[in-house]
Amino acid sequence: MCCVSLNVNIELYVIDLRFRFGDLLYEGVVDVHVNSVGDLMLNAVDLRIKSVEVGGRPVDYSYDGKVLRVRGPVSGVVRVLFEGRVSDRLLGIYRAPYGGGYIITTQFEPTGARYFIPCIDNPAVKARFRFRVSVDGDYDVIFNTPPLRVYWDGSWKVFEFAETPRMSTYLLYLGIGRFFESRDRIGNIDVVFATPFRDRVEDGRFAIDVAKGVLDFYSNYFGIPYPLPKLHLIHVPEFAAGAMENWGAITFRETALLVGKGSTELTRRRVAEVVAHEIAHQWFGNLVTMRWWDDLWLNESFATFMSYKAMDRLFPDWGVWYRFLADETTGSMLRDSLVSTHPVHVPISNEEEAFEIFDDISYGKGASLLRMLENYVGEENFRKGLSNYLRKYSYSNATEDDLWSSIEEVSGKPVTRVMKAWVDKPGHPVITIEDSGKEVTLRQSRFVLGGNTADTWPIPIIYRLNGVVNTILMERDSLILSASSASLFLNVNGSGYYRVKYGDWTRALSNASNHFERWSVINDAYAHLLQGSIRLDEYLGLVRSLSNIVNYLLTTTIISQLGTLYSIKPSAVKEVFTEYLRVQGSLLEGVSGMDDVRELVLSRRALIDEDYARSIVGLIKDYQGLTPVMRQAVVNAYAVVGEGPFETLRELYGSLTTDEDRTKVLTAMLSITDRSEYQKSLDFLVSSEVKRQDLQFFTVGSRNPYVRDLNLRWLMSNYKRFIEAYGDPGVLSRVLTYSVPLIGIGQEDEVERFLMGLDIPGIEMGVKAGLELMRVYSRLFRNI
Repeated sequence: MCCVSLNVNIELYVIDLRFRFGDLLYEGVVDVHVNSVGDLMLNAVDLRIKSVEVGGRPVDYSYDGKVLRVRGPVSGVVRVLFEGRVSDRLLGIYRAPYGGGYIITTQFEPTGARYFIPCIDNPAVKARFRFRVSVDGDYDVIFNTPPLRVYWDGSWKVFEFAETPRMSTYLLYLGIGRFFESRDRIGNIDVVFATPFRDRVEDGRFAIDVAKGVLDFYSNYFGIPYPLPKLHLIHVPEFAAGAMENWGAITFRETALLVGKGSTELTRRRVAEVVAHEIAHQWFGNLVTMRWWDDLWLNESFATFMSYKAMDRLFPDWGVWYRFLADETTGSMLRDSLVSTHPVHVPISNEEEAFEIFDDISYGKGASLLRMLENYVGEENFRKGLSNYLRKYSYSNATEDDLWSSIEEVSGKPVTRVMKAWVDKPGHPVITIEDSGKEVTLRQSRFVLGGNTADTWPIPIIYRLNGVVNTILMERDSLILSASSASLFLNVNGSGYYRVKYGDWTRALSNASNHFERWSVINDAYAHLLQGSIRLDEYLGLVRSLSNIVNYLLTTTIISQLGTLYSIKPSAVKEVFTEYLRVQGSLLEGVSGMDDVRELVLSRRALIDEDYARSIVGLIKDYQGLTPVMRQAVVNAYAVVGEGPFETLRELYGSLTTDEDRTKVLTAMLSITDRSEYQKSLDFLVSSEVKRQDLQFFTVGSRNPYVRDLNLRWLMSNYKRFIEAYGDPGVLSRVLTYSVPLIGIGQEDEVERFLMGLDIPGIEMGVKAGLELMRVYSRLFRNI
């Protein structure tokens, strides 16, 4: 139904729903104010259709369990009476359990609304929505807009909500249960935190404060006020994603929203970023929506990029652009170094394919390209272009070409030509530096971990030569600079989405003038190590030269790189890795304002430095009394050197009250090195004691180099659980991307037979990426 918008126009849905909360059942009436040229086809999956009327008269219809078809053309009001059931699958309308009961909640992106009501579940078919919801008890109901009236009709509590603006179906939200709230205001906007837990209300205060700040920032930055009268931040106890930008009613999993007394600095910064990301969607995605899922990146890349701009304004001391490169650019460049990557703008032929592209490319690569574009056109031209774009397409749909045209018109630069090359084709370039002594030749090709291939991009290069910064657009496969490479540094401030291959990596590192540039060198060197074009000792020499610098970007990047190398072959890097973490830990002692870095260093050190692990393992007896920064390190230490680690960690897991702490313990369980104890952790992962949303933590265990065969057997037995729990194949696809490369080392043939035998639509990208990166890691395992 990707092209249904071409012959259908819907102005309004009027929806009346009656919920029997305890039975998890509801019945409804949907009045669709519609004009269709041909037959009217409404998405309606697993609903019971009772009757269909047009203009008040019954009409014949067909329904196959997925699509409700009414013979057209249809003009006027189509009334559908139906019944639905609340499911346990984390998609559509579902039951989210917690200790004291459950709430009914929804998750519709990309195709979940069709499990809820009969509708045209396509982002291009926008309409207004008018909801009335009745519940058989004294429950609270949250919708996108505030209630106009709340009253009792006998034993039914009735909520009549204000009409929404024109919006896409995937942005609808409905929550039913008992919610406890904390409220604030900014201007005429109510900002509301809602949770099912009475004792967690204060833990939403930080998110409210962030929300107020970013609402103000975006309203001023875009020159467009937030268009709804309220904004809910909703704590959902079982949630497949991190968060979802439903217009005016944003949902979050606990670890992306709540900040309590035991929360770490890493959690505070993650919560700020996620809140800022979802609120950015209120403009990018909600006010202006991509026309079809192939432009998903218009939503996600912009929300990602803008969230960092907002955090930089709210928390200028955080150094958020260090975090951007570490958390967004680094991972996306690795994924984009595979032949099996996909373009940022990826062709999508049907809705089912959309599930797979919620990944590093749609988020991290797209956001990194926007950072490069802003550097190219200038901050103010970039801002004006975005503002004009949002104004022109408000309450409507747009494509990437519409955006490029808007920025090009303001900046006067060839934005469309440049950006389409980057967005519409896969991969990214590497620039090789060739120095003849009198001049330097820059040559570009596509960087691929399996071996570079010929290709060109229009690359906005910012380089420094003899202390002077210059900008040039490299559009051909080679470019000559009349200078020696002795003082040349490419990719100033790490702003470009490309790699550089230096002839002398040590000199390149000495030419770097800040942490962004040092990151650029070590990130490129690591990629070339994976490719096999530099030696391990050469790469480790760069690591040693950076070991005395404590910085979120550099420390996080090096820990991640060495961590992956350790997962591939522990003996190859353990000595260097242990020493690096010891030096970093020593430098961080007594330093204030760097608890996020300290937590990363100590938690990783506890996993590979047995002496350090033994020195802190006893602290697990007073887990709740530990400072937040030490908790992950202590449970990690127990996983490695503790006696009977599984049962102790399981008991601790059961005693904890926050998801933040529970996930720390789950992470430690999946880091246990004893094989029999680790198997118990895998069994625990699929037990009723662990939330369905946390099944994805299997990817943590996949990094454990001592239990690859156990992980493979578990995956082969349990892969279907990912689809059953989350309701779509996209999660399984991403799990395969992240877990298969490390699990497969030493058992490549068995892994390939297993994956190639899976006949599951919607996981093809994950299978290809997982197998390709597995071959890269297996080759490295043999050569280091």
